[in-house]
Amino acid sequence: MNVLKNIGKIIIFLAVVGATLYFSVFVLIGASWSGLFIGFEFVPMIVYVPAVLGIWLTVLSALAFRESLKKIGLTTLAFVLAFVAIVAFGVGRDFYNKKMTISEEIDTTVYAPFSGNKKLAKLDELASLKLEGDLPRLDGATALYPVYSAFAEAVYPEKEYNTYASEIMCNNTVYAYENLINGDVDIIFVAGPSVEQKERAKNLGVDLHLTPIGNEAFVFFVNKSNKVSSLSLDEIKGIYKGDIINWKEVGGKDRDIIAYQRNENSGSQTMFLNLMQGVDIKQPPVNQEVDGMGGIIERAADYKNADNAIGFSFLYYATQMKANNKIKTLAINGVAPNKETIRNKDYPFTGTFYAITNGKPTGNVKLFIDWILSEQGQELIEKTGYVGL
Repeated sequence: MNVLKNIGKIIIFLAVVGATLYFSVFVLIGASWSGLFIGFEFVPMIVYVPAVLGIWLTVLSALAFRESLKKIGLTTLAFVLAFVAIVAFGVGRDFYNKKMTISEEIDTTVYAPFSGNKKLAKLDELASLKLEGDLPRLDGATALYPVYSAFAEAVYPEKEYNTYASEIMCNNTVYAYENLINGDVDIIFVAGPSVEQKERAKNLGVDLHLTPIGNEAFVFFVNKSNKVSSLSLDEIKGIYKGDIINWKEVGGKDRDIIAYQRNENSGSQTMFLNLMQGVDIKQPPVNQEVDGMGGIIERAADYKNADNAIGFSFLYYATQMKANNKIKTLAINGVAPNKETIRNKDYPFTGTFYAITNGKPTGNVKLFIDWILSEQGQELIEKTGYVGL
Protein backbone atom coordinates (compact mmCIF):
# COMPACT_ATOMS: atom_id res chain seq x y z
CA MET A 1 0.00 0.00 0.00
CA ASN A 2 2.86 2.38 0.89
CA VAL A 3 4.50 1.63 -2.46
CA LEU A 4 1.33 2.57 -4.32
CA LYS A 5 0.97 5.72 -2.21
CA ASN A 6 4.53 6.79 -2.98
CA ILE A 7 4.05 6.08 -6.69
CA GLY A 8 0.92 8.23 -6.60
CA LYS A 9 2.83 11.06 -4.90
CA ILE A 10 5.60 10.83 -7.47
CA ILE A 11 3.07 10.98 -10.31
CA ILE A 12 1.37 14.02 -8.75
CA PHE A 13 4.72 15.68 -8.14
CA LEU A 14 5.94 15.12 -11.69
CA ALA A 15 2.56 16.21 -13.07
CA VAL A 16 2.76 19.53 -11.18
CA VAL A 17 6.32 20.24 -12.33
CA GLY A 18 5.66 19.05 -15.88
CA ALA A 19 2.45 21.05 -16.20
CA THR A 20 4.18 24.20 -14.94
CA LEU A 21 7.08 23.90 -17.36
CA TYR A 22 4.83 22.88 -20.21
CA PHE A 23 2.52 25.82 -19.63
CA SER A 24 5.41 28.28 -19.39
CA VAL A 25 7.02 26.99 -22.59
CA PHE A 26 3.63 26.88 -24.29
CA VAL A 27 3.07 30.55 -23.47
CA LEU A 28 6.48 31.47 -24.90
CA ILE A 29 6.12 29.41 -28.08
CA GLY A 30 2.51 30.49 -28.59
CA ALA A 31 3.47 34.13 -28.20
CA SER A 32 6.29 33.66 -30.67
CA TRP A 33 4.01 32.05 -33.24
CA SER A 34 1.49 34.83 -32.85
CA GLY A 35 4.14 37.50 -33.50
CA LEU A 36 4.02 38.86 -29.95
CA PHE A 37 7.34 37.45 -28.87
CA ILE A 38 9.59 39.61 -31.04
CA GLY A 39 12.40 40.47 -28.63
CA PHE A 40 10.26 39.61 -25.57
CA GLU A 41 7.78 42.35 -26.52
CA PHE A 42 4.82 41.21 -24.41
CA VAL A 43 3.56 41.66 -20.84
CA PRO A 44 5.99 39.84 -18.51
CA MET A 45 3.21 38.59 -16.21
CA ILE A 46 2.19 35.87 -18.68
CA VAL A 47 5.53 34.22 -17.92
CA TYR A 48 5.93 35.21 -14.27
CA VAL A 49 2.53 33.92 -13.11
CA PRO A 50 2.86 30.27 -14.26
CA ALA A 51 6.56 30.13 -13.41
CA VAL A 52 6.20 31.50 -9.86
CA LEU A 53 3.10 29.38 -9.27
CA GLY A 54 5.07 26.34 -10.40
CA ILE A 55 7.89 27.13 -7.99
CA TRP A 56 5.57 27.25 -4.99
CA LEU A 57 3.76 24.07 -6.00
CA THR A 58 7.10 22.34 -6.47
CA VAL A 59 8.30 23.43 -3.02
CA LEU A 60 5.08 22.34 -1.32
CA SER A 61 5.10 19.01 -3.14
CA ALA A 62 8.74 18.34 -2.25
CA LEU A 63 8.22 19.11 1.44
CA ALA A 64 5.30 16.68 1.58
CA PHE A 65 7.36 13.70 0.36
CA ARG A 66 10.03 11.55 1.93
CA GLU A 67 13.62 12.72 2.21
CA SER A 68 14.56 11.19 -1.14
CA LEU A 69 11.79 13.05 -2.90
CA LYS A 70 12.93 16.33 -1.38
CA LYS A 71 16.16 16.00 -3.37
CA ILE A 72 14.14 15.52 -6.54
CA GLY A 73 12.09 18.56 -5.65
CA LEU A 74 15.12 20.72 -4.95
CA THR A 75 16.76 19.66 -8.21
CA THR A 76 13.60 20.48 -10.15
CA LEU A 77 13.23 23.75 -8.25
CA ALA A 78 16.76 24.75 -9.24
CA PHE A 79 15.94 24.02 -12.87
CA VAL A 80 12.74 26.06 -12.73
CA LEU A 81 14.53 28.96 -11.01
CA ALA A 82 17.21 28.97 -13.72
CA PHE A 83 14.54 28.92 -16.41
CA VAL A 84 12.67 31.83 -14.80
CA ALA A 85 15.89 33.81 -14.31
CA ILE A 86 16.77 33.53 -18.02
CA VAL A 87 13.27 34.54 -19.10
CA ALA A 88 13.08 37.34 -16.53
CA PHE A 89 16.40 38.76 -17.72
CA GLY A 90 15.26 38.87 -21.35
CA VAL A 91 11.83 40.24 -20.50
CA GLY A 92 13.11 42.73 -17.97
CA ARG A 93 15.80 44.09 -20.28
CA ASP A 94 13.41 44.65 -23.16
CA PHE A 95 10.66 45.96 -20.89
CA TYR A 96 13.09 48.53 -19.53
CA ASN A 97 14.34 49.56 -22.97
CA LYS A 98 10.87 49.80 -24.42
CA LYS A 99 9.46 51.77 -21.46
CA MET A 100 5.98 51.29 -22.85
CA THR A 101 6.13 54.53 -24.90
CA ILE A 102 5.98 53.22 -28.46
CA SER A 103 2.31 53.91 -29.13
CA GLU A 104 2.12 57.25 -27.33
CA GLU A 105 0.54 60.06 -29.32
CA ILE A 106 -0.14 63.67 -28.44
CA ASP A 107 -3.37 64.82 -26.80
CA THR A 108 -5.05 66.62 -29.71
CA THR A 109 -7.78 68.05 -27.47
CA VAL A 110 -5.35 70.72 -26.27
CA TYR A 111 -5.49 72.20 -29.79
CA ALA A 112 -9.29 72.37 -29.93
CA PRO A 113 -10.66 75.82 -30.87
CA PHE A 114 -12.02 78.03 -28.09
CA SER A 115 -10.41 75.81 -25.46
CA GLY A 116 -8.37 78.67 -24.07
CA ASN A 117 -5.14 77.01 -25.08
CA LYS A 118 -2.36 79.47 -25.81
CA LYS A 119 -0.75 77.08 -28.30
CA LEU A 120 -3.16 78.13 -31.06
CA ALA A 121 -2.02 80.98 -33.29
CA LYS A 122 -4.21 84.08 -33.20
CA LEU A 123 -4.72 87.13 -35.37
CA ASP A 124 -3.94 90.60 -34.02
CA GLU A 125 -7.29 91.85 -35.31
CA LEU A 126 -10.74 90.42 -36.02
CA ALA A 127 -11.01 88.07 -38.97
CA SER A 128 -12.43 89.59 -42.15
CA LEU A 129 -14.74 86.56 -42.47
CA LYS A 130 -17.30 85.30 -39.95
CA LEU A 131 -19.25 82.15 -40.78
CA GLU A 132 -22.70 81.40 -39.41
CA GLY A 133 -25.31 78.77 -40.09
CA ASP A 134 -24.08 76.01 -42.39
CA LEU A 135 -20.51 75.55 -41.16
CA PRO A 136 -18.07 73.54 -43.29
CA ARG A 137 -17.28 70.25 -41.56
CA LEU A 138 -13.52 69.89 -41.12
CA ASP A 139 -11.14 66.99 -40.54
CA GLY A 140 -7.48 66.35 -41.21
CA ALA A 141 -4.02 65.17 -40.28
CA THR A 142 -2.89 65.34 -36.68
CA ALA A 143 0.07 67.52 -37.64
CA LEU A 144 -2.23 70.08 -39.30
CA TYR A 145 -4.88 70.23 -36.59
CA PRO A 146 -3.27 73.25 -34.86
CA VAL A 147 -3.43 75.30 -38.05
CA TYR A 148 -6.99 74.50 -39.19
CA SER A 149 -8.18 74.74 -35.60
CA ALA A 150 -6.71 78.26 -35.55
CA PHE A 151 -8.60 79.00 -38.80
CA ALA A 152 -11.83 77.87 -37.19
CA GLU A 153 -11.29 79.80 -33.98
CA ALA A 154 -10.88 82.97 -36.05
CA VAL A 155 -13.90 82.43 -38.30
CA TYR A 156 -16.40 80.04 -36.66
CA PRO A 157 -18.90 80.93 -33.93
CA GLU A 158 -17.62 80.32 -30.41
CA LYS A 159 -18.80 77.06 -28.83
CA GLU A 160 -17.39 73.68 -27.84
CA TYR A 161 -16.16 71.59 -30.76
CA ASN A 162 -15.52 67.95 -29.89
CA THR A 163 -12.29 66.74 -31.45
CA TYR A 164 -13.91 63.55 -32.76
CA ALA A 165 -17.58 64.47 -33.28
CA SER A 166 -18.28 68.05 -34.36
CA GLU A 167 -17.78 70.43 -37.26
CA ILE A 168 -14.06 70.55 -36.40
CA MET A 169 -12.55 67.10 -35.97
CA CYS A 170 -9.10 65.54 -36.02
CA ASN A 171 -9.18 61.86 -36.96
CA ASN A 172 -5.75 61.59 -38.68
CA THR A 173 -5.03 61.39 -42.41
CA VAL A 174 -6.40 57.91 -43.09
CA TYR A 175 -9.80 58.55 -41.48
CA ALA A 176 -9.98 62.11 -42.81
CA TYR A 177 -9.82 60.80 -46.38
CA GLU A 178 -12.44 58.16 -45.54
CA ASN A 179 -14.72 60.81 -44.05
CA LEU A 180 -14.38 63.04 -47.12
CA ILE A 181 -14.95 60.17 -49.56
CA ASN A 182 -17.98 59.02 -47.56
CA GLY A 183 -19.43 62.54 -47.48
CA ASP A 184 -19.12 62.98 -43.71
CA VAL A 185 -16.97 66.13 -43.93
CA ASP A 186 -16.58 69.00 -46.40
CA ILE A 187 -12.86 69.87 -46.18
CA ILE A 188 -9.85 67.89 -45.05
CA PHE A 189 -6.44 69.39 -44.34
CA VAL A 190 -3.79 66.87 -45.33
CA ALA A 191 -0.83 66.06 -47.54
CA GLY A 192 -1.67 64.75 -51.01
CA PRO A 193 -3.56 61.45 -51.37
CA SER A 194 -1.95 58.07 -51.84
CA VAL A 195 -2.52 56.00 -54.98
CA GLU A 196 -4.98 53.84 -53.08
CA GLN A 197 -6.91 56.87 -51.80
CA LYS A 198 -7.10 58.31 -55.32
CA GLU A 199 -8.40 54.99 -56.67
CA ARG A 200 -10.98 54.62 -53.91
CA ALA A 201 -12.26 58.15 -54.48
CA LYS A 202 -12.44 57.61 -58.24
CA ASN A 203 -14.32 54.32 -57.88
CA LEU A 204 -16.92 56.01 -55.65
CA GLY A 205 -17.34 59.01 -57.95
CA VAL A 206 -15.57 61.45 -55.63
CA ASP A 207 -13.53 64.23 -57.25
CA LEU A 208 -10.65 65.05 -54.91
CA HIS A 209 -10.07 68.77 -55.49
CA LEU A 210 -6.73 69.89 -54.01
CA THR A 211 -6.20 73.52 -53.04
CA PRO A 212 -2.59 74.21 -51.92
CA ILE A 213 -2.56 76.32 -48.76
CA GLY A 214 0.99 76.03 -47.37
CA ASN A 215 4.37 74.33 -47.37
CA GLU A 216 6.25 72.15 -44.92
CA ALA A 217 9.52 70.23 -44.67
CA PHE A 218 9.52 66.46 -44.60
CA VAL A 219 12.35 65.51 -42.27
CA PHE A 220 14.44 62.48 -41.40
CA PHE A 221 15.70 62.12 -37.86
CA VAL A 222 18.03 59.95 -35.81
CA ASN A 223 18.87 59.54 -32.15
CA LYS A 224 20.91 62.43 -30.76
CA SER A 225 23.75 60.03 -29.92
CA ASN A 226 24.19 59.15 -33.60
CA LYS A 227 27.20 61.11 -34.88
CA VAL A 228 25.70 61.35 -38.39
CA SER A 229 24.11 64.80 -38.81
CA SER A 230 23.72 65.03 -42.58
CA LEU A 231 22.92 62.63 -45.40
CA SER A 232 22.81 63.13 -49.14
CA LEU A 233 19.67 62.52 -51.13
CA ASP A 234 21.28 59.44 -52.66
CA GLU A 235 22.20 58.11 -49.20
CA ILE A 236 18.60 58.47 -47.99
CA LYS A 237 17.41 56.58 -51.04
CA GLY A 238 20.11 53.94 -50.57
CA ILE A 239 19.09 53.36 -46.96
CA TYR A 240 15.43 52.85 -47.79
CA LYS A 241 16.24 50.73 -50.84
CA GLY A 242 18.28 48.48 -48.61
CA ASP A 243 21.55 49.16 -50.45
CA ILE A 244 23.08 50.94 -47.45
CA ILE A 245 22.67 48.82 -44.33
CA ASN A 246 25.36 50.02 -41.93
CA TRP A 247 25.94 53.49 -40.48
CA LYS A 248 29.69 53.23 -41.14
CA GLU A 249 28.87 53.48 -44.87
CA VAL A 250 27.68 57.07 -44.29
CA GLY A 251 30.23 58.16 -41.69
CA GLY A 252 28.67 56.66 -38.56
CA LYS A 253 29.43 53.81 -36.18
CA ASP A 254 29.69 50.18 -37.22
CA ARG A 255 26.00 49.52 -36.51
CA ASP A 256 23.20 48.08 -38.62
CA ILE A 257 20.69 50.70 -39.80
CA ILE A 258 17.10 50.23 -38.64
CA ALA A 259 14.98 52.25 -41.07
CA TYR A 260 11.49 52.78 -39.67
CA GLN A 261 8.48 53.53 -41.87
CA ARG A 262 4.86 54.46 -41.21
CA ASN A 263 1.69 52.51 -41.91
CA GLU A 264 0.21 52.54 -45.41
CA ASN A 265 -1.93 55.56 -46.43
CA SER A 266 -0.79 57.65 -43.47
CA GLY A 267 0.12 61.21 -44.42
CA SER A 268 3.82 60.86 -43.69
CA GLN A 269 4.13 57.48 -45.45
CA THR A 270 2.35 58.86 -48.53
CA MET A 271 4.61 61.92 -48.54
CA PHE A 272 7.65 59.66 -48.12
CA LEU A 273 6.64 57.49 -51.09
CA ASN A 274 5.88 60.55 -53.22
CA LEU A 275 9.31 62.00 -52.49
CA MET A 276 10.94 58.63 -53.19
CA GLN A 277 9.25 58.16 -56.57
CA GLY A 278 11.27 55.90 -58.83
CA VAL A 279 13.03 54.29 -55.86
CA ASP A 280 12.34 50.63 -55.13
CA ILE A 281 11.63 51.03 -51.41
CA LYS A 282 12.42 47.98 -49.30
CA GLN A 283 9.41 46.53 -47.47
CA PRO A 284 10.14 46.95 -43.74
CA PRO A 285 9.84 44.06 -41.25
CA VAL A 286 6.63 44.07 -39.20
CA ASN A 287 8.37 45.53 -36.14
CA GLN A 288 9.81 48.41 -38.22
CA GLU A 289 6.44 49.67 -39.51
CA VAL A 290 4.98 52.03 -36.92
CA ASP A 291 1.42 53.24 -36.42
CA GLY A 292 1.25 56.86 -35.35
CA MET A 293 3.67 59.71 -35.95
CA GLY A 294 4.42 59.84 -32.25
CA GLY A 295 5.39 56.19 -32.31
CA ILE A 296 8.06 56.57 -34.97
CA ILE A 297 9.65 59.41 -33.00
CA GLU A 298 9.64 57.32 -29.82
CA ARG A 299 11.36 54.47 -31.67
CA ALA A 300 14.27 56.70 -32.60
CA ALA A 301 14.34 58.55 -29.29
CA ASP A 302 13.94 56.00 -26.55
CA TYR A 303 13.76 52.40 -27.74
CA LYS A 304 16.18 49.49 -27.81
CA ASN A 305 18.78 50.07 -30.54
CA ALA A 306 17.59 53.68 -30.74
CA ASP A 307 21.03 54.96 -31.67
CA ASN A 308 21.01 53.06 -34.97
CA ALA A 309 17.46 53.95 -35.98
CA ILE A 310 16.25 56.44 -38.60
CA GLY A 311 12.70 57.67 -39.06
CA PHE A 312 10.74 60.45 -40.75
CA SER A 313 7.93 62.92 -40.10
CA PHE A 314 6.93 66.53 -40.75
CA LEU A 315 9.13 69.25 -39.28
CA TYR A 316 6.42 71.00 -37.26
CA TYR A 317 5.16 67.77 -35.71
CA ALA A 318 8.62 66.43 -34.87
CA THR A 319 10.01 69.66 -33.42
CA GLN A 320 6.97 71.29 -31.82
CA MET A 321 3.92 69.06 -31.40
CA LYS A 322 5.95 65.99 -30.40
CA ALA A 323 9.24 67.67 -29.54
CA ASN A 324 11.80 65.23 -28.15
CA ASN A 325 15.30 66.26 -27.11
CA LYS A 326 16.60 62.73 -27.77
CA ILE A 327 16.31 63.03 -31.55
CA LYS A 328 17.85 65.37 -34.11
CA THR A 329 16.71 66.19 -37.62
CA LEU A 330 19.19 65.52 -40.39
CA ALA A 331 20.42 68.01 -42.94
CA ILE A 332 19.95 66.75 -46.52
CA ASN A 333 22.71 67.56 -49.01
CA GLY A 334 24.10 69.79 -46.27
CA VAL A 335 20.88 71.86 -46.01
CA ALA A 336 19.07 71.92 -42.66
CA PRO A 337 15.24 72.10 -42.65
CA ASN A 338 13.91 75.46 -41.42
CA LYS A 339 11.48 78.14 -42.54
CA GLU A 340 14.00 79.91 -44.72
CA THR A 341 15.17 76.78 -46.57
CA ILE A 342 11.55 75.64 -46.98
CA ARG A 343 10.48 79.01 -48.36
CA ASN A 344 13.25 79.23 -50.92
CA LYS A 345 13.06 75.47 -51.66
CA ASP A 346 16.74 74.91 -50.83
CA TYR A 347 15.78 72.01 -48.58
CA PRO A 348 15.22 69.04 -50.94
CA PHE A 349 12.22 67.49 -49.15
CA THR A 350 9.79 70.38 -49.20
CA GLY A 351 6.15 69.42 -49.62
CA THR A 352 2.78 71.12 -49.97
CA PHE A 353 -0.27 70.58 -47.79
CA TYR A 354 -3.80 71.10 -49.00
CA ALA A 355 -7.41 71.88 -48.26
CA ILE A 356 -9.15 69.04 -50.13
CA THR A 357 -12.82 68.98 -51.08
CA ASN A 358 -15.13 66.79 -53.13
CA GLY A 359 -15.21 68.84 -56.31
CA LYS A 360 -14.64 72.57 -56.57
CA PRO A 361 -15.66 74.35 -53.37
CA THR A 362 -18.89 76.34 -53.27
CA GLY A 363 -20.88 78.32 -50.70
CA ASN A 364 -19.38 78.64 -47.24
CA VAL A 365 -16.72 76.08 -48.13
CA LYS A 366 -15.44 78.36 -50.89
CA LEU A 367 -15.65 81.44 -48.67
CA PHE A 368 -13.63 79.64 -46.00
CA ILE A 369 -10.91 78.40 -48.36
CA ASP A 370 -10.65 81.80 -50.06
CA TRP A 371 -10.11 83.33 -46.63
CA ILE A 372 -7.40 80.74 -45.83
CA LEU A 373 -5.60 81.89 -48.98
CA SER A 374 -5.96 85.53 -47.93
CA GLU A 375 -3.37 87.48 -45.97
CA GLN A 376 -5.03 86.63 -42.65
CA GLY A 377 -5.23 82.90 -43.34
CA GLN A 378 -1.62 82.78 -44.47
CA GLU A 379 -0.63 84.75 -41.37
CA LEU A 380 -2.07 82.00 -39.16
CA ILE A 381 -0.15 79.38 -41.13
CA GLU A 382 3.08 81.28 -40.50
CA LYS A 383 2.31 81.93 -36.83
CA THR A 384 1.52 78.26 -36.26
CA GLY A 385 4.97 77.29 -37.52
CA TYR A 386 4.39 76.31 -41.12
CA VAL A 387 5.33 78.24 -44.26
CA GLY A 388 2.66 80.07 -46.22
CA LEU A 389 2.38 80.18 -49.98
